[in-house]
Amino acid sequence: MKYFTLTLLLILLISCNTSQQEIKENSELIIGERIDGPANIRDKPNGDVLLELNDNVLIDVSEIENGWCKVIVRPELEQDEFKDFDEITITKNRPIIQNGETIGKMKRNYTTRTSKGNGGRTVFAELIGYTHKDNIKPHTIIERSFEKEIKEKGRDLSELDDFIKKFDLDDRDLAIKENVKTFENTENSAHGGPSPGPRMILFFEDELLIGFFHSRDTQIESTKTHKLIRYGSATFFKDYPKKKQDDFVKELNVWVNSFD
Repeated sequence: MKYFTLTLLLILLISCNTSQQEIKENSELIIGERIDGPANIRDKPNGDVLLELNDNVLIDVSEIENGWCKVIVRPELEQDEFKDFDEITITKNRPIIQNGETIGKMKRNYTTRTSKGNGGRTVFAELIGYTHKDNIKPHTIIERSFEKEIKEKGRDLSELDDFIKKFDLDDRDLAIKENVKTFENTENSAHGGPSPGPRMILFFEDELLIGFFHSRDTQIESTKTHKLIRYGSATFFKDYPKKKQDDFVKELNVWVNSFD
């Protein structure tokens, strides 16, 4: 499960090492969903408030369903609060800290387990709740932003360069198909679980976007979507020849099926 392990490490690196000060200093960097706040995180849709998060906090969220989405927040704890097997209670009114900065506050007691990261130097808790879609800044949802970019700017790589930079898409070669340039965004643990795979991968051939892989619903005009085996879908623009689409889908299915 090498691919999933690497993507999980990438998520933890982004979630835990991107400070709120860095976000403020680089307003163009989006990376993932951000709170439109302050906002309440509840124990269930329309449930009791668990915690409050400050504006622009980076979070892991699931796909929105019936106006609500699951949220995962990983605050930092003191070293002596690490419990290898036992649970710990995060108490009401305790500040929620990430990278030494306060990003919110507990509104009630919450019992959870702890883990270590950064080579054991940092202790984390995991807080899971739900928030309404109105508490998420729409332009930070990559699928919605992507739909808007395609509609307004087009499909040339140069036209999508700002989008790629804002969401910090990885341009490493995934070896899916020869002569195709790829830019990848990784799923988060709120939607993909402890071993998340890719969330969106853009496919460029001769500097033109020919299609994209996606794990969440994405609606683009003049496209055809192919459901892949095991995980995700591939959508291609209709001006990309059908035979090429079919061949690409076969290779993607082999690639997806290689995940352990």
